[in-house]
Amino acid sequence: MIYLYGHPRAGKTFLSRELSSSGLICEDLDQQVLQLAADFEPKLSLRDLFQQQFDRFCQLERQVMTSDGKTKNILSLGGSTLTRTQAPNGLIVYIHCPLDILIKRWQIDPPAALPDNDYQNFYQMRHAHYLSVCHCILTVPNPIAHKAIIHWNKRLSTGLLTTNQIDSI
Repeated sequence: MIYLYGHPRAGKTFLSRELSSSGLICEDLDQQVLQLAADFEPKLSLRDLFQQQFDRFCQLERQVMTSDGKTKNILSLGGSTLTRTQAPNGLIVYIHCPLDILIKRWQIDPPAALPDNDYQNFYQMRHAHYLSVCHCILTVPNPIAHKAIIHWNKRLSTGLLTTNQIDSI
C-alpha cells in the first residue's frame, strides 16, 4: 500500500485522482471520514468535524486507517493524520509543495488546523514532521509524479520492493 502524505492543499487528492484514471484503486482518507460522519451528522463539513468534534474526527480517522486495505492501492492521508495515528505498513510518500505555492492556496482555502494565518511556522513544523515519517519525497507540481507512484506500486505488488527495503529508497 502507498500512502500520500503532506501539507493541506499540496495536491494529494489531485494526484490520487490522476492515479485512479490510470487504473489504480485510490481512496481519500478525509472523504472516507466524511462519509462515516454523514451517518450521524449528514450536513457536517470536514472542517466543522475537525474543529468542532475533533475527538470524533480522530476516532473515524483511526477506523478508516485500520480497515482492511486489500481493496485499494493508494490512500491519500489528511495533512496531520500521522501526528495522531501510528504510521502504517507501506510506502509513505511526502507530497512536497513549495511554501510560496501553498500560501497562495491557503489564502483561498485555509486548512482547518492553520493557526492565525501563521503560514511560515505551520509549514516548517509540518515539513519537519513529514520528513521524519516519510520514506520518500515527490515535489509537486511535477508532471511525472504519478508515474513514480505507479512504478512503486508495481514493485510493491509484485514483491520486487518489500516494506523492509522502503527506507532505502
